[in-house]
Amino acid sequence: MDLIDYISQIRACVVEKFSSSPSRDVRRETTAGGDRRDSETASDRTSRDEARRENEQLSAEVEGAQREYKKLKQVVEHLTRDYEASKDFDPLRRYKKMKGMVKRTVLHLRLDPDQQGSSQGIVGLVQGCKDYTLQLEGAKRRGERTNKMRKEDIMSENEKLQEQKKELKRKCSIIRDLVLKLERNYEHSKRFMMAQRYGMIKDMIKTVIHDKLIHVSMIPG
Repeated sequence: MDLIDYISQIRACVVEKFSSSPSRDVRRETTAGGDRRDSETASDRTSRDEARRENEQLSAEVEGAQREYKKLKQVVEHLTRDYEASKDFDPLRRYKKMKGMVKRTVLHLRLDPDQQGSSQGIVGLVQGCKDYTLQLEGAKRRGERTNKMRKEDIMSENEKLQEQKKELKRKCSIIRDLVLKLERNYEHSKRFMMAQRYGMIKDMIKTVIHDKLIHVSMIPG
């Protein structure tokens, strides 16, 4: 091999080395970029799954708060109807009816259906099974719906659910506080004679059924 051939071989090796290096760098960058994209995709998927789980939890909590509010609202509505109906009776009979409606209102607030006796317990158990079935069906429908939603839309809905839950809890708290105050005032009235107590019970019932906050809370939101 002469000197010219030797130099040519060395130059070919050098050219091959430097021309192949960028390709390897490009491959490395491409691979790294692909890994990053895969990582980002997995991260987005995780965030979306977390948003869906939060959506399901919040939806269940809102439904529970709605049931509680419906029950409390019915308690006040029942008290209102009974109080208006009692106006048709003479003072003695009305006095007895007002005492009964106060006791029933407090009882409805404190007791669940399955705590009111064996027959009521069976009814409550059956109703509980129905409610549980409806909850499962609702969860399935929500899962199918959120599965088609973007992460941003799910997160936006979660914020609305948070506000809805907060508002329902506030409404429930208003009614509960008033009924508990009714109970305390009723117990306090027992130390007075019938003539004076009659007026006290009537006023405490009117305080509940005419409360401005209750009427505002009962306006559909």
